[in-house]
Amino acid sequence: MLRILRISSRISIRVVGFALVALAASSSGGCGGGGGGGAGSTQITGSIGCDDGGGTSPGTTSSGIAAGTATSKSLTVNGQNRTYVLYTPSTYDGKTPFPVILAFHGDGGDGASLRAWFNLEPTVAEQAIIVYPDGINGTWDIDDIAGLTNDVAFVDAILADLNSNMCIAQQRLYATGISRGAYFTNQMVCRSKNTWRAIVTHAGGGPYSAIDADEYDSKGNLKCTNQPLAALQVHGDADDGVAVSEGMKSRSFWCDVNGCQGCTSEWKASPDPTQPVSPSPCMTYAGCSKPEVWCEIPGLGHTFWDQAPQVTWGFFSQN
Repeated sequence: MLRILRISSRISIRVVGFALVALAASSSGGCGGGGGGGAGSTQITGSIGCDDGGGTSPGTTSSGIAAGTATSKSLTVNGQNRTYVLYTPSTYDGKTPFPVILAFHGDGGDGASLRAWFNLEPTVAEQAIIVYPDGINGTWDIDDIAGLTNDVAFVDAILADLNSNMCIAQQRLYATGISRGAYFTNQMVCRSKNTWRAIVTHAGGGPYSAIDADEYDSKGNLKCTNQPLAALQVHGDADDGVAVSEGMKSRSFWCDVNGCQGCTSEWKASPDPTQPVSPSPCMTYAGCSKPEVWCEIPGLGHTFWDQAPQVTWGFFSQN
């Protein structure tokens, strides 16, 4: 487990400054409404992998993968064999477009270990396809542009394969990660050729440049292709692996690019009984073009919060 949590010392060396916006932490009800639409406002469109009534048997993909199973998959990307675990929900019928969640492990881990640790599937309750990619040598190359480009290409190749072979909702692509996987999530969505709907990061930071200062705008933010987008960060105030200040930099980045105001109000995942504790340690910002939520968990170290699955799927299902 410690290997999963370990994060490279390069992060603390290579992380550069972000533009910080004024974030007045007020929990009063006078913040006003936040921006962004919920899942119901998304027009769900299919992919070429959706069955037109002919070729796909019920409960399988066009590649013959049975619904309700986790399958080891591989792709060749830039001459390298890349692997991932694909979870296909039991409700998958090959005709109804499903949202897609990509979940990224920490340094020293892999997709299978993250799947077991995160335990996201019971909360998602068969409502999404979930992908757990494997980093090369158990890591994500967030500090080297060649390695980062390859890892982002791997993500885009997974989505292209899913688009061809499964019925996915192309407008509902989500990403989450922990530790170095959280850093990679922030880096990846800013460089991917796909359009992402929302991200949730746990005990991480970023995005920042793996190249040079030319990648930053006049405010000091990384130039992000997929901005704005809905973003939520979870970070423990006792994290000794990645300082809470790193998560705050991510919060400031997405607040800035989403045009948020400083006022905050309590955020909960959903009215469902599995929602986070009340009062919630999660605060949502007002006036954002896309939602931004910050969850600072008292006493939590460098690990998942026990409400991580509920917060992650709650945020995705709302956006």
